[in-house]
Amino acid sequence: MAGGIHRPAGGIQSLAGGGGMQARFPAGGRMDEKRIDLNASVYSLCGAYPEIRDLMAELGFTDILKPGMLQSAGRFMTLPRGAALRKIDLGLIKDKLRERGFVIME
Repeated sequence: MAGGIHRPAGGIQSLAGGGGMQARFPAGGRMDEKRIDLNASVYSLCGAYPEIRDLMAELGFTDILKPGMLQSAGRFMTLPRGAALRKIDLGLIKDKLRERGFVIME
């Protein structure tokens, strides 16, 4: 299914589409859990969970709202890299994601 979530033969669910890193979810995880792989690109995370875009803007990643930014820089940017560039505490980002029901994969 293009652009959606699928289960490849290897037992790992991943997001299809857009090059670069993909958001991955362990095969035993519940489908209703919102799992975040910190090594996945911001682009793929926002594709899987559109609400992350607004949360990131609230946390200081305001450039994500600019047209084309998510589709360009977001394809190679991860949450830890973005946090370091913006000098935003990664722990704060993780806490906010958890408050919104996300499970952080470390």
